[in-house]
Amino acid sequence: MTQSKQTTKDKIKSLETSIFNHFDQTPTETAIKVRHCHCKIHTVSFKAKEDRGHAPIVLIHGFGTGVAYWAPNIEGLSQEYDVHCFDIPGFGRSDRPEFSSDETLAELEMVSCFEDWRREMKLDRMYIISHSFGAFFSSSYALEHPHRVIHLVLVDPWGFPEKPLLTAKQVDPQVYMHVVSRITSYFNPFFLVRCCGPYGKECNENIYEYLALCNSRHPSGEKLYKNLIFTNGFAKRPMSKRFCGMDEDIRATFIYGSKTFIDPGPALEIQYQRSDTVGVHILRGAGHLVYRSGCFLNAQHIGIYVSTDGEIITDGMIALLFTLKKDVYIPNFTRGEPDMTFVRLTPEEWAEGLPSTMWNIRQHGEVDPSQLLSAPLDLLLMPGVAFSAHADRTIKRLGHGKGYFDRFLHQHQAHFGRLPYLMGLALREQFVQEVPIEDHDVSLNKVVVENTLIGQ
Repeated sequence: MTQSKQTTKDKIKSLETSIFNHFDQTPTETAIKVRHCHCKIHTVSFKAKEDRGHAPIVLIHGFGTGVAYWAPNIEGLSQEYDVHCFDIPGFGRSDRPEFSSDETLAELEMVSCFEDWRREMKLDRMYIISHSFGAFFSSSYALEHPHRVIHLVLVDPWGFPEKPLLTAKQVDPQVYMHVVSRITSYFNPFFLVRCCGPYGKECNENIYEYLALCNSRHPSGEKLYKNLIFTNGFAKRPMSKRFCGMDEDIRATFIYGSKTFIDPGPALEIQYQRSDTVGVHILRGAGHLVYRSGCFLNAQHIGIYVSTDGEIITDGMIALLFTLKKDVYIPNFTRGEPDMTFVRLTPEEWAEGLPSTMWNIRQHGEVDPSQLLSAPLDLLLMPGVAFSAHADRTIKRLGHGKGYFDRFLHQHQAHFGRLPYLMGLALREQFVQEVPIEDHDVSLNKVVVENTLIGQ
């Protein structure tokens, strides 16, 4: 049995290494010992490329995942920050200790693991970015150790809503639903993965093989989850009832995908009560794994349109880019001029609000020449009326017929010697069989159609 477990851990390590292989630096890997059951917590650390003296960022993953799920985000975050990510005890390559069956004690045991880990890592204060299940525990940690947390970024956080009361206006579940719920409550969420053995991994590729292997080991993390929830999935100790008691010096940002199953209502209520220190952002078209939804996280100079009526809303994406310290450029149009320019947008300008043109396009009023694009864009996110995929796997785009984006891209190619990576954002209704194109139209690399990525 020990040999089998070790083999699984070796496979997870191999996959994790291959996922991090494309990074410029090799991460530092450590096993941090904590007091609870003498558990060892698998930790991966990345040094900042430019040391600006910032406090470090700590990444805490969600249910059933591990450190490798943060791979699309780490390179961008580690430009100016040391980044540490660890497998929550009971998940990934960390040990699988047992936790109390009492939800309050179990939560405190996990918080003590986090604090022991911080102490052994010799971290004073930190920024915490956490997802789903991890966001619940990072919030609990901030309540217990507020002087250690500067800013909480909670991505699609689980465990905030209260269990709804069954009222006369709600539909009482059918008898068979009670039976199914009762039967499934005896099994852990990844029971089938372990039962399937190697067949549970064959239908997965890349990150999904990593996920399957992470959840093929002893399910102590899943048992913990079961002890924290009612049979309908709501937390027994909902965080929404406690969050506003957090130290007011801690800033918090909630980020949700518009297609997630997680209810953002509690976050909006918290924001209403703590408007000076809490922000809420919704990413249009993103699902529960919103932090993996955009390849823009690996680019530095990013062009993005500011959405108008009828377009995919980009406000949440722009706010997230500022959080990730990206250089953001937006289009600027001048009446009567055939060409558009891209102008750097600052967080202060975005917070104050941009003026609108007569076409209801938000852009800079007076343009400071120093903010004009002076380096090539790495990525350009584009709107469109319609999109289609062609046999060569390129994406064709139909704009409004004025040719602004195509002329800009030809000028970008002539001036910088290359095109940015081009990605369109579309509703499902905008992705069609074929769009009419002309010789001067520039093809895109990909298009995000709601929650699906299509293209090269």
